[in-house]
Amino acid sequence: MHVKCLPVNEQDLPQGSRVEKTRARIWGVWILWLFVIVIAGLRLYWNRYTMGPDGVSYIDAADLFRGGHWIRGVNGLWGPLYSLLIAGVLRVAAPLRTQEVVVAHVANFIIFMLGAGAFLFFWKAFLEEVIRRIPATRNTRDSVWWDVIGCSLYAFTAFNVYTLPTMSPDLLVQASLTAAAGFLLRLSGSKSNSGNIIGLGAVLGLGYLAKAVVLPLAIVFFVLAFWRTGRTRKAVQRLLPGLAVFLLIAAPYVYAMSQRMGRLSLGDASRLNYAWKISWDYMPEEMWDGEPVGTGSPVHPPRRIQSSPDIFEFASPIDGTYPPWLDPPYWNEGLTAPFRPGKQLRALAVNFATLAKVTILDDREVTLCFLFLVVCIWRKPTASGISSELNWTLFLIAAAGFGLYCLIHVEQRYFGALDIFLWAAVLGYAAPRFTEDRRLLRAMGISLFVAVLSANGLVVRNEYSHRKQKDTNLETAEALLAQGIKSGDRVAVIGSGAEAAWAQIAGLRITVMVPSSRPGLSDSPEAMFWENNQRMSESLAVIRSTGVVAVISQQPPPFEQRGWERLGSTTRYVLKF
Repeated sequence: MHVKCLPVNEQDLPQGSRVEKTRARIWGVWILWLFVIVIAGLRLYWNRYTMGPDGVSYIDAADLFRGGHWIRGVNGLWGPLYSLLIAGVLRVAAPLRTQEVVVAHVANFIIFMLGAGAFLFFWKAFLEEVIRRIPATRNTRDSVWWDVIGCSLYAFTAFNVYTLPTMSPDLLVQASLTAAAGFLLRLSGSKSNSGNIIGLGAVLGLGYLAKAVVLPLAIVFFVLAFWRTGRTRKAVQRLLPGLAVFLLIAAPYVYAMSQRMGRLSLGDASRLNYAWKISWDYMPEEMWDGEPVGTGSPVHPPRRIQSSPDIFEFASPIDGTYPPWLDPPYWNEGLTAPFRPGKQLRALAVNFATLAKVTILDDREVTLCFLFLVVCIWRKPTASGISSELNWTLFLIAAAGFGLYCLIHVEQRYFGALDIFLWAAVLGYAAPRFTEDRRLLRAMGISLFVAVLSANGLVVRNEYSHRKQKDTNLETAEALLAQGIKSGDRVAVIGSGAEAAWAQIAGLRITVMVPSSRPGLSDSPEAMFWENNQRMSESLAVIRSTGVVAVISQQPPPFEQRGWERLGSTTRYVLKF
């Protein structure tokens, strides 16, 4: 997938055997991209039953969309675009229930390919800007090494920053933001930009449907678009079609969310995460019933059917494998998220430290390559490299994104597109140095690809060595079905239900839970449940009265219990009623 930056003049082409070497290098870039794509496909296949804590909710929402339940499939925490893509793949493939997650990983592979296309679109725009500023970069041999760097960057963000086999929309967000950056870099005050402006609005609108964080980032993109198109009244008029397209794409989602919540809503992700992570200490993300004291008055609390130990029931009105995590805004309606200056400052300090860890320490091989870039700039800065609007545009987008996440919560998987923009900004600064000494550019391309390969080697090797081992979630689901439990049955769980991928695979509904922890309790409800036989028998009688057919313990019972059976070779146990 070689990016042809601009046509090359005949006099710039090497002659004779050097032309053949250049063609070989171009074919080498194609082979690198093919290698990356094959590795992505293999990793998705080896981990085809992997979901992650949010995967169950996204697949359940996809099932609702596939059944035509459009409003019920929308909520203020999980963007609908990822689930809609999964629903489309499921509708075409029509798999058995136990194979839904496998087919859903086909959607992940499609997103990986879309992300590669969006990245190449951005990378071409970036290189065109570099060439416009530094014409000597036009050389075909140079463009090949720039393409190697680009391929390595995408592989790094898709494999290291974003956990590829996990069911989440983060790679979809990365595709949206890189495509938006590609359109942004193509904007200029002296050109007709209507197509690029409309494209900018469209991909940002789709990104908002994937994840609500794109909404504030869209403001940053449109401000920078205004800056790049002239900073005049005409620039505002030029941006109106892009804004209109963004609003047209976002409006149905906002309407559906507002209908579902009974109030105007642009998304509840930031409010809920602020309450969970910053406003309150020991705040449960599941089973909120007004505790800790002062957190608010729950409008739709789960039904507490027993205390000591706490047992909750939530069979209605939300459907799905695990209702509390399918629609958290519904169950957390009434939760307050007050601003706490002291806690906010502490959160910023912790999040910046986490950001440094995940971007510098966790990928040391790639960090060394980044330091090599910084040295290239530091040794010989140039005016054209330092004052470039291109570099500042990319740097500001990256800084805005990092800052937004550091306000509330930081995880490495959020930063794929932001890492690309930061790298591109520094590469833009280093471009004059690379033009003066092409050996540095070649060294950068080779070292970055080797660093990414090294960073992924152990992971791929480990996944390959375990490829024939049966996934524990699949084994649990098959063991439950073999016990006579049928798809559609209601079950109870001891421990958290958020990561109960086995229930989704088997088609079961978790409607009762003994949580593993509760705020303000020295002993967890789970520990209290197993404390003695009398308490356990009383709790089981209460659970049985709800109509569930079995209780599944996420961990082995602390002592031998009659009636509890181990599920295959996993650590989970079941008691059938």
